Amino acid sequence: MRIVLLNSFFLKSVLITTAVILVGVLIISPAFLENKEKSKIILSFDLNPSDNLENWCEDLSQITHKDVRFVVFMHGELAKNHPSCLVGFGEKVDIGSKTYDNLELPTLDDYLEQLDQVKRGKKAIDEIGNFDSKIFRAPGMVTDDNIFSLLSKNGIDFDLSYSDHYNKFHNGQFLRFELISIDWRDIETITFSELDKETPIMISIDNSVSVNEITKIIDKLKKKNVKFVNPSDLMEKDLTAEV
Repeated sequence: MRIVLLNSFFLKSVLITTAVILVGVLIISPAFLENKEKSKIILSFDLNPSDNLENWCEDLSQITHKDVRFVVFMHGELAKNHPSCLVGFGEKVDIGSKTYDNLELPTLDDYLEQLDQVKRGKKAIDEIGNFDSKIFRAPGMVTDDNIFSLLSKNGIDFDLSYSDHYNKFHNGQFLRFELISIDWRDIETITFSELDKETPIMISIDNSVSVNEITKIIDKLKKKNVKFVNPSDLMEKDLTAEV
């Protein structure tokens, strides 16, 4: 009788332990799968002069209510002319600077002139938004050998000026990390599960694309098991901190 009771007690213990483990797996697995299996998407918006720019920005800001994170780039002069485009986005959105006059850096022969353009572009963004933006994109995504010096002198930590990589400032130098760029028109043809999950995928869009179309793009992406991230997520640091 004692043996039967002991066996019964042992069996119950095993069943309870197994149930606890299974519950733990069910609890942990969704978070684990979310972090490991979803492709990281960077939605990157370049703002250009337009008659309806401020309305477009206001409509775009509503997308953040869909739990979508992204980054917006403006050049300094445009920010001065349309300040409301900088203050309507929430904490899920990073704001990055460009040169002040949206001039491509290699067109400026003088290093000090390049430095001034980067400095004034960041200053305009920071003063209007009341924050310290540490993200930069070169106009036209065209740079030269001075890029890292220009950024470090202006306290910029994250560079998104290239289609095949991004650069993060770490321990006194910029480090390169791989990046995949795809055209937003090709989203339906991309099999994200076949892409490297560790390499972020950048989709660049400008304000010539309607917000209604952008909403459709986001809805299509959500069906493909992706996770929206911004430069602050990749840097693990707030790159648009309020001051």
